[in-house]
Amino acid sequence: MNAFQRRILLAASCAALGFVLSTISARAASPTPTPASAASPSPAATASVSAADQKVLDRAKSWYGMLQTGKIDRTQLTKDMNDAMTPAKVEAISQQLKALGSPTTFTQKDTSVVGAYSVYHYNVTVSGGTLVMTFALDKSGQIAGINLRPAGATP
Repeated sequence: MNAFQRRILLAASCAALGFVLSTISARAASPTPTPASAASPSPAATASVSAADQKVLDRAKSWYGMLQTGKIDRTQLTKDMNDAMTPAKVEAISQQLKALGSPTTFTQKDTSVVGAYSVYHYNVTVSGGTLVMTFALDKSGQIAGINLRPAGATP
């Protein structure tokens, strides 16, 4: 495991504490992801997502930035996610993401519905490699989960 993967796994483990997808999966059968586009990830690939998916993509990008700065909008989180995202965890995630610099690309990989949750996966290219960001929303649009991991790592 290289230094990039070690930094991200720490951030992912912190974020995963608030990620309720494992709970969601226990309530519903495993979904089949729907590819957002057949094109390879690139800045232009975001043009192929639906208007609704584009809004979620923009929100996920915004949240990546919030996590990177350590200044999050807790009003957008479910109660469970808010409780799991302690100030110490947010700071740890922030430090890890700051070290990676700003994303150079941020593209939708796929979407799925798991029980009452809409789950979006994004490829995020940063210095040193690519991350996969999982962004889960409940039916009311509250953020129920965020997970970041190196591409190729097991969720």
